[in-house]
Amino acid sequence: MTNIANNIIIVEGANCTGKSTLSQNLQLKIKYSLMVKLAPSPNYFEKLNGNYEKNMYYQTFELIKSVSENNVILDRYFFSEYVYSQIYKEYTIDYFNELVNKLDSLNRNIYVILLTTSFENMLLRINDRKSITNKDEIYGSKNLEIANEYLKAQKLFIEKFDDIKGINIKKLIYNNDLSIENAVKTIMEFVYEETK
Repeated sequence: MTNIANNIIIVEGANCTGKSTLSQNLQLKIKYSLMVKLAPSPNYFEKLNGNYEKNMYYQTFELIKSVSENNVILDRYFFSEYVYSQIYKEYTIDYFNELVNKLDSLNRNIYVILLTTSFENMLLRINDRKSITNKDEIYGSKNLEIANEYLKAQKLFIEKFDDIKGINIKKLIYNNDLSIENAVKTIMEFVYEETK
């Protein structure tokens, strides 16, 4: 385990890019780390006004603030809502910049990791979740449609990534097509090098 103190690591990206797997593996490697996995709202893909999500993000911020001596690893945070609200919902989150500024004001090292992956790996991850092994089903029209939707979201994640700005915020876009061990090593090097 590596002792990197007082960091906030936010793992972002479209569905099926490996966020949860990476977050869990980082937690195993980093001492004194708390992992927070934000669950989507009950009606995530329906039209909402964003109040449920807004409350969840502000409560999560208070949690992060309260554990200032620990490392916090977030499996998604408000950046996902910022992107997905523009795709699936008919609103934008007006509190995005406010939350970025609040995070930055904590005066902690903040690392935002944007995971990307290939269309092929998205398809494989979709099928892993469904336990599909039949090649015809893997490349079935429904799975191709889902993967195309996720790829569209991934493009918007990349496009909007520059909107995250702050003095204490460091960002990395990482293509997660290789092994989880490689991903963990790269992210650990990024965080460790930045804290030296």
